[in-house]
Amino acid sequence: MAEKNNIRVGHMVNQLGPSTAAGDLTTALNKYSNIDSVVISIRDPENPKGNIPVLYPSNYGIDNHSIINILSWLKEIITGFDVIISHHTFSGILGSIVAKFENIPIIAREGNDHQRFSFRVRATRTLINLLCDKVVCVSQSVSDSYQGFESIVPKSKFQVINNGVDVGEIDLARQNSWDLHSYTNIEVDSKVIGTAGMLIKQKNHELLLNSIKILVEKRGYNVHLVIAGDGPLYDELKQRTQELNISKHTHFLGYLQRMEVYKMFHQIDVYAMPSKWEGFSAAALQAMAVGVPCVFSNIPSFTSQYPDDFVYFHDPESVVDLANALENALSNRKDVDDLGRKFILNNYTIEIMAKNYAKIIQELHATNTH
Repeated sequence: MAEKNNIRVGHMVNQLGPSTAAGDLTTALNKYSNIDSVVISIRDPENPKGNIPVLYPSNYGIDNHSIINILSWLKEIITGFDVIISHHTFSGILGSIVAKFENIPIIAREGNDHQRFSFRVRATRTLINLLCDKVVCVSQSVSDSYQGFESIVPKSKFQVINNGVDVGEIDLARQNSWDLHSYTNIEVDSKVIGTAGMLIKQKNHELLLNSIKILVEKRGYNVHLVIAGDGPLYDELKQRTQELNISKHTHFLGYLQRMEVYKMFHQIDVYAMPSKWEGFSAAALQAMAVGVPCVFSNIPSFTSQYPDDFVYFHDPESVVDLANALENALSNRKDVDDLGRKFILNNYTIEIMAKNYAKIIQELHATNTH
C-alpha cells in the first residue's frame, strides 16, 4: 500500500457483499473522518468494481482455498494498516491472529445476539474477543448476550456503538424508477404493510402472515403485505399464504437492490419487524428514517433503542397482539408524523456512527504508537 499520513484501517470480512455492514462502515469512515478505510475480503467480493475499496487474495494471484496461502497474504497486507476491525468469524480469527503477531490493534465488531450462535461460532468469536483490544457491540442487548464461558472476555473491552443510516441516500430513493404498485399490481388506494429481511425463523414472518389473515378476514381491511428478501423459508412461507387463503394479499418481492428497498419504504403505509431476536436492525432504522409508522416486536434490542411514543410494540409470540399493533399503526393512533425520522437524524446517522468508531480507532492508534 502507498504511504499515507492518515490512520489506515482494514475491515476483515469473509466476503464483501451489497449488504455487508463493513462496507457501510468503510464508506462512512472515509467520508466523515480522516481515516483511510479499506475492506479485506477473504473471498472475491460480489462486486469487485464497486465503490468500496477492497483487497482480496485472488486479485493478487493468491489461491483463497488454501488457509496457508491466505495467512501468508494477510501477513503481507495487514502490516500496511494501523488498526484492524474484525466483522466475520472465519476472516476475523485469521486476521486477528496475524494482527496480534504484528502488534496491530484489533477491534472486534459484534452484530448479533451471541446466544443464537452455535457453540463453535461462540467459542471462535470469544477467542477473537480475547485477542482484540476493543469489542464494539451494535447494541446493549448484544453486549448483554455474552454469557457462560463468554464472560471470560473482560468487560473493560466492551463499548456499544449503534448502527447508522445514510438518510440522504434514503431520501434520494424517492426518485428511483422502481415502483411498488407497478411491480405488484396492488391498487393505489390499498393499505400496504411492508417488511424486509432474510426469510429465516429469526424474522418471524409466519406470525406476520397470520396477523394479515386477521386484518383481512376478521376486521375487513383492504390491506396487502409486501415482503422484500429471499432465504430458505421462501417455499414454506409461500405455501403458508395459500393455507391461510391470503395469497392475493401477500407479495414476495424477492431480493431487491438497496435503493429499491428504500423506495419500497417510501411507498408503504406501515413497516413491520416482528423478529424473535435482533442485534441491531439496519432495516428498522431505514424505515424509520422515511417517517413511516413502525411496528416492532418488544424484544430488548428494539425496546432499549426506540421510545414507545412513536413505535408500536407487540409480543413476538402473539398474533392478536401483532394484529392490534398493525391496526393501530394503519390508523396512526400515535400521530407519529416525522417523529421517527427526527429521532434517526438526532441519533442514528452514518456520520454519528463513523465519528464514534473514529474516536476509538484514534485512541487505539495513539496508544500503540507511544
